[in-house]
Amino acid sequence: MIKLAVFDVDGTLVEEGNKGFSEKTLLMLNQLQKNGIKVAIASGRPPFFVKGSLNKEFTFDYYVCVNGAYVADKNFKEVNRSPLSLEDVESLIKDFIKFDDAVMFQFDDAAYCYNGNKRITSMVSHWIGRIDVLVDHRKDRNRHLKDLPLGVVCNIDPAHMDYYQTKYPHLAFDAFSEDHYDIHMDNYSKADGVKIIADAQGIKMDEVIAFGDNYNDLQMLEAVGIGVAMGNALDEVKKVADYVAKNVEDDGTYYTCKHFELI
Repeated sequence: MIKLAVFDVDGTLVEEGNKGFSEKTLLMLNQLQKNGIKVAIASGRPPFFVKGSLNKEFTFDYYVCVNGAYVADKNFKEVNRSPLSLEDVESLIKDFIKFDDAVMFQFDDAAYCYNGNKRITSMVSHWIGRIDVLVDHRKDRNRHLKDLPLGVVCNIDPAHMDYYQTKYPHLAFDAFSEDHYDIHMDNYSKADGVKIIADAQGIKMDEVIAFGDNYNDLQMLEAVGIGVAMGNALDEVKKVADYVAKNVEDDGTYYTCKHFELI
């Protein structure tokens, strides 16, 4: 019996660049909770990209953000937090400036661009559909001295990837688009975030259904009882999935929940 439903956001619950849920998606989310199933998101998005946007339409039971580095309950009370170290942050800043790769650091209040502002702004606008929480911080580059970031979003030239992955083997570089990556501590992933929620609720991982479409969803889909790839998912994601849904624009999550008689 499924007791927890977990959804990636971009490309799964909402179309890229779309802020809101479709009518059927919102109906599905409410019906899942009504049927006693806990509902969570597992996203590369930081908490500030969720607060005041996704939770305006629906209150999830749990939020897994920054690919597992941050887990919170429905009131955004922290359950887990795993920021980057000061040493790594300052080293990454130097490397991104040296190679002129674009980078923004994700803090509690906003995303701070330390290099490549035009590229970062274009990326955020495309994927999230809003740039009001993006700060051009190229002049000061000192926000990390107040508190440490949960993660990094960046655009890396392919010629530089071997350098970064060799120098930072303890960091995960999760691709979400060509040459675009989420960087976070390698000891946490969406799968780990889901496990934290399941343990807190006394739910077994085979009692979880999870939906995703991209590389950072692979471990999560493999770790749960039913792993669902969206119809618009990468082929690599579909290969590990137990079920392939319709595309996000065709309300694939809704019809999958109907298929498994969860709603």
